Amino acid sequence: MSAVRKWLVAGLLVVVPVAITVSVLQWIIGTLDRTLLILPESWQPDRFIGIHIPGLGVLLTLAILLLVGFAVSNFIGKKLVNWGDALVARIPVVRSIYSSVKQVSDTLFSPSGNAFRKAVLVQWPRPDVWTIAFVTGAPGGEVSQYLPGDYLSVYVPTTPNPTGGYFVILPKADCVELKMTVDEALKYVISMGVVVPGSLSNPKLTNR
Repeated sequence: MSAVRKWLVAGLLVVVPVAITVSVLQWIIGTLDRTLLILPESWQPDRFIGIHIPGLGVLLTLAILLLVGFAVSNFIGKKLVNWGDALVARIPVVRSIYSSVKQVSDTLFSPSGNAFRKAVLVQWPRPDVWTIAFVTGAPGGEVSQYLPGDYLSVYVPTTPNPTGGYFVILPKADCVELKMTVDEALKYVISMGVVVPGSLSNPKLTNR
């Protein structure tokens, strides 16, 4: 029975990651393939090829992104985007949703953004209990007026799903900057501490 359990665990260690990876890829590809529905029916690949080829929607999505990126990178394109933003800003309810989403996307995807650029060690949810967090910026606006000294805005992810978490503002002196990359820190959080990044074998932490 010990040999059977050993083989079962070994099989799970191989099959589970592969199955989850394949399922996630199928969901992503299936979702992006729905972009083919924007094409006229006579242009859809399934119609003139005769068979369904998964992944063509991914190519169409990439082509659309490249085309839109090229169009808005010039002077006229930027003017059109600014005009569209101004138009949406006049629509009640929609402007609140759009402006919030745009600010987040600009922070995450803009080359000048500073979201998730550093991994830090913080005491959370109480002193002497440590966890990994990600620096998202510095407090600004009215909030910064009530915070004397240097503070950081950090995102504390939950395990094993890092998309849920807490936004907190901490003194910069209480955040220990880690040498590991953001990707390494995410793997460490998602794996619940099982996958230890190589940089943690001999950590060199600098108290900011």
